[in-house]
Amino acid sequence: MVRQMNRKKNLPGLVLALLIGLASCSARPTPYMAQRHQAMQIMVKGNSLVEENDFAGGQKLYHEACRTLALINDAHSQMECYLNVALAYLKHAESAKAQQFLNETLEMAKQFRDLLIQGKALLHLGLVQIQEQKLVEATQSLEQALILLKQKDESKEFLYKAYASLGYLFVQNGKNDQAKKFLNLALDARDKQTLSNAYSSLAQYYFGIKKFTKALYNIDKAVFYDQEEVRSYYLAHDLHWRCKILSQMQKPEDSELACLHSLNISVGLNHKKLFLANYDYLQQYYQNVKMSDRAAWLTKIRRQAGL
Repeated sequence: MVRQMNRKKNLPGLVLALLIGLASCSARPTPYMAQRHQAMQIMVKGNSLVEENDFAGGQKLYHEACRTLALINDAHSQMECYLNVALAYLKHAESAKAQQFLNETLEMAKQFRDLLIQGKALLHLGLVQIQEQKLVEATQSLEQALILLKQKDESKEFLYKAYASLGYLFVQNGKNDQAKKFLNLALDARDKQTLSNAYSSLAQYYFGIKKFTKALYNIDKAVFYDQEEVRSYYLAHDLHWRCKILSQMQKPEDSELACLHSLNISVGLNHKKLFLANYDYLQQYYQNVKMSDRAAWLTKIRRQAGL
């Protein structure tokens, strides 16, 4: 009887010892966990390099991380890795490669019935299609993304990104009521890039209906977020829109400054289309105000830039 009571008294101690033993076992990293941790660290380093504009270095690390995750059969992390690769290609305007990785991600996400990853992949596929001026396909991709992302509570920022992108498409298609509705929804975002895109599209919306004061307010908000995020192409793009808006408001000197700023960035980016948009506007302006010296200077800049 005494022995039985002692056994009962010792039971909590035995349970505690067992738990400590289990904890010490789980604290020892398995080969799977060690490789997964290593892959995640490599991916984080890749993110840092891409943010620092070392695209080649970032992609090299992404591919290394994706290979490791594939070897240990971590499908979810592998899909996230593929998304990172695709986004880096998208940022670098390599749309074909971005689309390749997004399609692979989408197929895997369907196979594993991961609605969130499917929504993210379709969202960014829509952005690739916008980049390629495939606006009908982009609208379809983004509308599908919206349906999926609305089902997941953790997808809010991606949902706002989809709203902003659809709003932009509706502006391009002249569907003003739908455009305004989606763009206003996107303004609840916290992500500065999403906010910049939404304000830029709202500026174009107001420009289209000739409400230039509202257009200027929105493009200035977009420029503010572009500068905070160091988004060179988008800053040049939005400054060009600022130039056009100010021109319509009969503020030629302010308009000229915005175009010159945009022109300067586009030279650094070697972006011919954006450079020529600013160049054509400024040449016309200098001819109108009879500033032949500035027109000649501008031609010299173009020749030197090779654009």
